[in-house]
Amino acid sequence: MASSKLPVLVLPHPLILLPTSRFTVPVSQSIGEAILALIDESDALPVLAAIPLVNPSSEDKSPVLSEWGTAARVLRLARPTLRNPRQPYLVSLHGLTRIRLIAASNTNSLPPELATDLSLQEIEYPPTERIPSRETVDKFRHSALRLLDRLAKDSTQHARKETYQKIAGMLEDITSSRAPWMADVLVGSIDGEYADKLAILSTPDTEARLTLATDIFLKQTSISEVSKKIATAVDESLSKQQKEFFLRQQLAAITRELQALTRSNGTSSGVSPGTPSDNSSSSELDDDEQHEADDMADLKRRIEAMEVGSEERKMGVREWRRLKRIPQGSVEHGVIRSYVRIFDLLACMTINHPGLQLEWLSSIPWPNAVSLSSEVQSPQPIKDKSFLTAARVQLDADHFGLEKIKKRLIEYLAVVRLKELNAERDSREEEARKQ
Repeated sequence: MASSKLPVLVLPHPLILLPTSRFTVPVSQSIGEAILALIDESDALPVLAAIPLVNPSSEDKSPVLSEWGTAARVLRLARPTLRNPRQPYLVSLHGLTRIRLIAASNTNSLPPELATDLSLQEIEYPPTERIPSRETVDKFRHSALRLLDRLAKDSTQHARKETYQKIAGMLEDITSSRAPWMADVLVGSIDGEYADKLAILSTPDTEARLTLATDIFLKQTSISEVSKKIATAVDESLSKQQKEFFLRQQLAAITRELQALTRSNGTSSGVSPGTPSDNSSSSELDDDEQHEADDMADLKRRIEAMEVGSEERKMGVREWRRLKRIPQGSVEHGVIRSYVRIFDLLACMTINHPGLQLEWLSSIPWPNAVSLSSEVQSPQPIKDKSFLTAARVQLDADHFGLEKIKKRLIEYLAVVRLKELNAERDSREEEARKQ
């Protein structure tokens, strides 16, 4: 390998400059002034060693410099404006070829001098690239064409589609010697993972690089196809609901227009609205849209008639808002309407006839309900010695667990029983004194 010395520019994570690629990266003031000095000193555009970081800098781990980078030519350097002197310098780079940083192979961390300034470091150029085999080139071409076709189908911009189609045309006629160059172009152009781009940069062998690029393209194609399939399924579901809602709205509008036309024809011919016509018969089952509107208006009036600030009004307003957001054909729409009507019925019972609400609730056949007559006929004697034991047995039969609650209930019943016994004893003593 031929060796040389180049000023090293550390690229911030996760930026990677591949050969043939171009991008603009912000740099600090010290590095920007060092690049400006290089431009002033050299007759041609200077060349830097653009080295990426393997991992981002954090408190736990120090940044690690990659062993492989790219010799890049400085195309342009933009200084910050006088209005915003705190803005960074912007340097435009063009990747030329792969290089190996010798200092990075001997250490695992970023040298301190490279973090704040451009310093000359010894680098090595890889040997002349050999021509890959025909089989490897064919596999690479097939995977690249498949990826470009998928990207062209997924792209919404016409210019980007044309770019993918032009690259696909170039791939059809590319020679084996130019295939590694095309691999760098495509990997640098697609929105791939950082680890994949770093692996391509760190592979100087053309045969291995094409094989790696083939695997990357197949993976990207699979990801794109699955993402497109999921997005299409979601869009179809949404469009189906939207189409149903749109058709229902159209159907309602057509029904209203037909009814208005029928009424206007009946009025102009002298037929009263209540008299059935010979040509058409009207029924209360026909005007579903009008009945629906009347039903909703009646429900709204019932909610507005509730006492302002009451709990039932708050509940009714909340359910009304939910009802307005749900389509009429939904099952939940009917459930909420029935719920609001029952709630309004209970509220009216409470306001007008307080006893009716309890009567209505007691008439519902609740599970394990005991009729009032049977309870009166066989009352449980609280003064009986076996009352607490029977209460505990009944609690264990009806409820599993809840030991603390059962104990508290038994204590309460014991206190009630004791009060009854004391009251009975005091009553007997009072009667004895009177006698």
